Amino acid sequence: MSRGSQKLYKDLNEPIEINHRRGRSIEYNKLRNDCLIDRYIFYLITTRNNYEAIISDLANDFFLSPVTIQNVLSMNYDNVVSLKKLYSGCSHKKINDTLKKKWTQYAWNSNN
Repeated sequence: MSRGSQKLYKDLNEPIEINHRRGRSIEYNKLRNDCLIDRYIFYLITTRNNYEAIISDLANDFFLSPVTIQNVLSMNYDNVVSLKKLYSGCSHKKINDTLKKKWTQYAWNSNN
């Protein structure tokens, strides 16, 4: 074995540390926010609840504070408006069917 080959071997075979981002996942946050926005529009169109009641329902659904939910909605204002326009002329059944296909893990039935 030539001189220095062990060092070269060790250098090449040492595990490489991958720096992972700690904390919240950007992808999961985006999915959560998309679902939260869809749920907000669903409550807005299919129930007769006021804004505070809808925010309270969302806080219970997503285990977030009402302030966080309001921040998510305000940061995604354009998306909220476009979805409201998209669903505004639709029947409740069509909205339910669309959201059931998109978010299969949730129940999309209004209580009112």
